[in-house]
Amino acid sequence: MAVLAVLALGRFLERSRPGLICFLCVPLTWAGLGVAAFHEYLVLSNVLECPQALFGIGTAPVQSLVVFIVLAVAVSSGAWCGREETRRQNASTLVSAVLLGLVLAAACVKSSPPLPPVPAVAYDPIKQPLDTCRRPFTAPKN
Repeated sequence: MAVLAVLALGRFLERSRPGLICFLCVPLTWAGLGVAAFHEYLVLSNVLECPQALFGIGTAPVQSLVVFIVLAVAVSSGAWCGREETRRQNASTLVSAVLLGLVLAAACVKSSPPLPPVPAVAYDPIKQPLDTCRRPFTAPKN
């Protein structure tokens, strides 16, 4: 949402320098991409289970990851494009912005609260439907 806000404000306030607006979005986008990738990692490693997302296409972490990948490609290429003489400077600034975003993502992941414990009993599908991401129940091995 922060990326959308910066892009929207930039569209109306600074039309003459779209590359600058893209640069401002690069750290936010890569931070979101890092958090989305971590969330999907938790799902793929069976640490979390998540319900179907919008229109029943994948889960929320998958959809979030896809959106952030598209955004990262779009704003990174928008920041890279420009006059030929400024491309070398843009490249180093772009790498710095991506690294800043990845540091922000790591800080977000590191500062997130611990996950709740694995449930001792199976979820009741009526009282506890899968309507948010949660720790999956795993039956004890005998």
